[in-house]
Amino acid sequence: MRRKLYIDWWILAIIAALGTISVLGIFSAKALFPPSDWANQEIKQIMWFGVGTVGSFIMLWWGNDRLGRLAWPLYIIGIISLLGLYTPLGLNINNATRWYAIPGIGTLQPSEFVKIFVIILLAKLAADHHEKFPKMTAGNYRLLFFKLLVVAGIPAALIFQQPDTGLATVIIISMLAIMLAAGIPFRYFITVGGAAFAAVGGAVGLFVVTNGAFYSAIPQIGYRIERIVNWLIPNGSVETSGDNYQLMQGMIAMGSGGLEGHGFQSSAVFIPEGQNDFIFSTISADFGFFVGLAIIILSFLLLLRIFIVLAKSKNKFHSYMAAGFIGMIAFQQMFNIGMTMGLMPVKGMTLPFISYGGTSLLSYFLVIGIMLSIHNENKRLENSGFAKINTI
Repeated sequence: MRRKLYIDWWILAIIAALGTISVLGIFSAKALFPPSDWANQEIKQIMWFGVGTVGSFIMLWWGNDRLGRLAWPLYIIGIISLLGLYTPLGLNINNATRWYAIPGIGTLQPSEFVKIFVIILLAKLAADHHEKFPKMTAGNYRLLFFKLLVVAGIPAALIFQQPDTGLATVIIISMLAIMLAAGIPFRYFITVGGAAFAAVGGAVGLFVVTNGAFYSAIPQIGYRIERIVNWLIPNGSVETSGDNYQLMQGMIAMGSGGLEGHGFQSSAVFIPEGQNDFIFSTISADFGFFVGLAIIILSFLLLLRIFIVLAKSKNKFHSYMAAGFIGMIAFQQMFNIGMTMGLMPVKGMTLPFISYGGTSLLSYFLVIGIMLSIHNENKRLENSGFAKINTI
């Protein structure tokens, strides 16, 4: 007998709206690049939206129970894929080794999938821990905290070394979201947040006092601190390349677009990575303030819909996964849009379902497939009159 599937059409409608804006924005950015630098990226984005949609429905049909059983194997595969980048198989682009070259397809960035694998395992560990200790004590919470911290810290450290500070931070934020959903006392968050703030603040202060000389022997750390310093203390200079130039061009483009925008492929302000990290600037410049506002509203509605799915779930594993995905998507949305407005340091961070990129887009669609599967399970249990609690 064929199993009935319950589909959350609201989520699909929001994704369809974001996808339409994405393709139009990428196609509009084409006018600012030489033909030799483009390679039909708008067509590739449509193709990846199609592949991602199929992938999300496969995840919906497959169900999430198997994900719980495969949590550790997926995590180990992810770690191996990150370690493989340090072999000759790793592809170095712009002094970063984050990709594998896939003949006939292009490049594949394993960290985009690893962040999902990590969330799945963290959710599984948290759900199992609560099942093992129904009455949580301070010691139980402390054990769970350090267990999740170690599991998330290993891939985050490997990704940080690629170097990719953005995705490493995404993993930590997702971990904190799952910890919060799992009921870990708030004092742990204050401790971790305070330590992180003190470390970054001390590093920035040392950079300013020594004028960057202290970091000359450790450039991988130095350039990251320099980005924060340039964001906190803008020097006002207009460079022909680099973070300040990219940010300034993006802000000029957004400001010049006004309410209605310059029109399709009409902006005269060049924005580096205008189809990718700075796609929000491109869209705001060409289509105006209201389309940029529509992206923000649609992004919020997507998070709200995922939260509703989370709130209705009676399965802790599903709830913790949804919490992790909310943390992941929300952080990337806020950071990317904030970065283009000068509210965050410039960092390679895609805008979910808007920025160009096959691997990142496919990873988001896998998340949507998992959320559709959770919604399907919620509706199935509602209609059957039963609730499956704390099981995988």
